[in-house]
Amino acid sequence: MYQGKIGLRAGPYAGYTKSDYKTIYNGSSSIFNEDGKTDTYNAGIKLDLVYYPSKSLGLSASIASLAYSHFKTDNGSQGHTDGDNVSMGFISNNLALSVFYVFGK
Repeated sequence: MYQGKIGLRAGPYAGYTKSDYKTIYNGSSSIFNEDGKTDTYNAGIKLDLVYYPSKSLGLSASIASLAYSHFKTDNGSQGHTDGDNVSMGFISNNLALSVFYVFGK
């Protein structure tokens, strides 16, 4: 931290997303209507630029990230699919801003 106000922080993150969907086809037969669900697991590491305008209030800008995700989809009668993604982001395509409050010292 430079003068206790501005600095860099890096850290890991992990997440899980579950989604359900229903597809309804218009037409004379509803045989093609189907339900599906997707599970997505992701993990990565981010690098943030942080600024503390006061002792407990902070602002951050995500300037780089490296992420991995795995998804599994049950497409109803269409079968199952799965896949993996690896991505890297930098300021030009991955800028995320946040405001946070710090409890304690």
